[in-house]
This record gives sequence, structure tokens and C-alpha cells, in this order.
Amino acid sequence: MWDRGLALGAVDYLNARAVAAEIGIVMGTFHTAYDVLITPTMPITAFEAGHDVPPGSSMDSWPQWTPFTYPFNLTQQPAISIPAGTTAAGMPVGLQIVGPRHSDDFVLALARFAELVLS
Repeated sequence: MWDRGLALGAVDYLNARAVAAEIGIVMGTFHTAYDVLITPTMPITAFEAGHDVPPGSSMDSWPQWTPFTYPFNLTQQPAISIPAGTTAAGMPVGLQIVGPRHSDDFVLALARFAELVLS
């Protein structure tokens, strides 16, 4: 991953920041109608530690299995993952709560409430 980043130039970086800003605008508009966004933390179940991607998958980098979390790093929105149960195999499942920018306290309070309800 580091090598890929080093291969990018200033124009690539600025284009990526522009896309992140566009996503931020879309999410800002979303949050004018909705207080939070609630999603599964991951689209797949947990896999064995020590691997960058699920063993035996066609994935080659972590952004491929983190599509629900990665965008909010770009938009600088507060997001938290809390335990939401387990799969039939006993692997953990997470619930992600995402708020508008600068709503960290609200997201943390909602996460605490959700943990109490789900436990």
C-alpha cells in the first residue's frame, strides 16, 4: 500500500482530495434529513487475524473489504463500530453509527445507548 501511495503525484493527491470533498458535500446534504447513518461495519464476516484480506478471496487490498468505513475517514465524519452480535460460527458482527461532521459527542452517546439496548 505504501508503494502505491509513493507512486502518486501532486495532481493525483489533489484529485483525490476533490473527490473526498464531493463525498463530504453529499454526506452533509444527507445529514440535513437524517441525524445518523447506521450500517453494518463490514460487508463480510470476520476472518482470521494476520491477513490483510480474507484468505481465499479475490481481494488484494483492505479497501475492498471496508467499503462501509473507509468513506467516513475521507469525509472526516465521526463513526463508531459497536458489537451487534455474532454469526452462527461465533464470529463478531459490528454495527456502525455515522454522524455529521463535528457531532462526535452525539455519536458516542448514541453508541452507548445502542450498546445498552443490544447487550
